[in-house]
Amino acid sequence: MRTRLKPLSAAIILAGFSPFAAHAVIAPLSADSYVISGLPNVTHGAFPNLKVNSTSKTLFLFDLAALPATTIPGDVAKATLYLWVNSVITPGALEVFPATSAWTEAGVTFNTMPGLGAVEATGIRVSKAGVYVRVNITNQLKTWIVGPKTNFGLAIAPDAAAPGTSFLIDSKENTLTSHAAFIDIALAGAGATGATGATGPTGSIGPTGPTGATGVTGGIGPTGATGVTGGIGPTGATGVTGGIGPTGATGVTGGIGPTGAPGVTGGIGPTGPAGATGVTGGIGPTGATGVTGGIGPTGPTGGVGFLFEGGVTSSANTPSGFLSSSGISIAGEAGSHRLVGTTCANVKLLASLTGTPAGGETYDLQVRQGTGIPYSYASLGSVCNLSSSTLSCTINATSSLTAFNSLGVQITLNNSFNTGTVGLTWQLTCS
Repeated sequence: MRTRLKPLSAAIILAGFSPFAAHAVIAPLSADSYVISGLPNVTHGAFPNLKVNSTSKTLFLFDLAALPATTIPGDVAKATLYLWVNSVITPGALEVFPATSAWTEAGVTFNTMPGLGAVEATGIRVSKAGVYVRVNITNQLKTWIVGPKTNFGLAIAPDAAAPGTSFLIDSKENTLTSHAAFIDIALAGAGATGATGATGPTGSIGPTGPTGATGVTGGIGPTGATGVTGGIGPTGATGVTGGIGPTGATGVTGGIGPTGAPGVTGGIGPTGPAGATGVTGGIGPTGATGVTGGIGPTGPTGGVGFLFEGGVTSSANTPSGFLSSSGISIAGEAGSHRLVGTTCANVKLLASLTGTPAGGETYDLQVRQGTGIPYSYASLGSVCNLSSSTLSCTINATSSLTAFNSLGVQITLNNSFNTGTVGLTWQLTCS
């Protein structure tokens, strides 16, 4: 039966076979966690895997109590950090920084993570899962020996030259593989092991002692170097040819090529004899009338627009029937001008004067609305004044008109009538 050793025990056992066994010290992990920029207030100290990628950094804190109290920097021959990589998402490289302030496993987040010092190690390749990655941190360990209070642990991040690197490291809470990180510290000063002495005579067998307690299972030691890649095996049989894929889209039609040079014009051949005129054919029967199409949808109702236009002309010295010096004369109220089923919000009058009054007379025009039988007229809007110097004018009647009302134009002469022939024309529109 194979026995799995925990990494700390495995490292101690391996050290026992070294000529420096008495001077190898293992610094175990006391705290670990990781922080994510996308979750700035979340802790990850209890997670079994520690993330290292473009948005995540992993933090480690190690217990150096196993070092002899008299240890000085010169006693350290080498300090190696061991990290168990259990998954590689994107191969690349990592770099290591010392933390410069205190943090706790249960409380550290991205927003509270410690500051980081100058890079301690860089360009450490990460390309394969299920192996230890080893990092030389000898200088940093010596710094902690000189100033124990500066031991705030280490931070692991993707290498600056490979920012897309992404992988997972075992935490000390990982119960599946249990490869927590540790530091192997080799202390200098021991000489080489002496030659083995001669074997003495075998003594008599003493009584069997009681069975001792089972020792702690050691951790799995670091993975050995990768063996030589085997040769390429024979090529397998060719698989069945797949079906023909769908036809791709038709490519863009190429441009038209340049027109070739005109050929030489041939000579005109002799004119042939004219043929006899053929008999004109009769007119064919008229085709059947096609089916009448359906009635299309009714379009939207348009505005009322034009209502009516009118005008009068006077002869010299003949105001009767056209203009009244007393100021009341209505024209244009005939039945054809009645608004039936129509509502106008605004009525516009456009009036013009033709001819020139001999005595400089002026005329006032108004739009008037007639209601009832007989009609009773009421003025709509303002007055439009026409004189010899004003040949046309426009007014807007602001009152609304409803169905069955009649419209008229009132013409008022402002002073005495003299000789001359003048005409008035007008047009009413509705909106």
